[in-house]
Amino acid sequence: MVLKVHRPWFLTVIALLQGIISGLSVVSGVLLILLMTGQVQFFSHDLTQFSTSLKALIVLGLAISLEGAIATVGLWQLRPWGWFSSLGFHTLCIVNTGLTLAAGQPLNTSVYLSTLTSIVLLACLALPTTRQHFPNPVPIPDPNP
Repeated sequence: MVLKVHRPWFLTVIALLQGIISGLSVVSGVLLILLMTGQVQFFSHDLTQFSTSLKALIVLGLAISLEGAIATVGLWQLRPWGWFSSLGFHTLCIVNTGLTLAAGQPLNTSVYLSTLTSIVLLACLALPTTRQHFPNPVPIPDPNP
């Protein structure tokens, strides 16, 4: 038996955007790891000379991207864990961007754009109209019975 899930259009848009963002981030994270380990060379710069903190943030970014891809599946299926994981994904994206800037990445348009996108999607996910589409797995007791 297949359950039909009614997903509102705005949740479809959020899930698709999140899927694109996390998918591209996974690909770029894998590429950056290959570049910084010297397995692949595309650029004239030697990425193996990155600082240890920047290398750690690249690995952290890849882990966050994988979490985002998994969260997208849950969001697409209207699972409560997908909603909660998506909130975490966008929060971690913002935190990782801040840490990367602190580690020495130059501020540029893509940093602004990715941070703004995460903030907007996080705000959309936090709206009560969005939250109502994800059933609460644990019933909340009524304080006034």
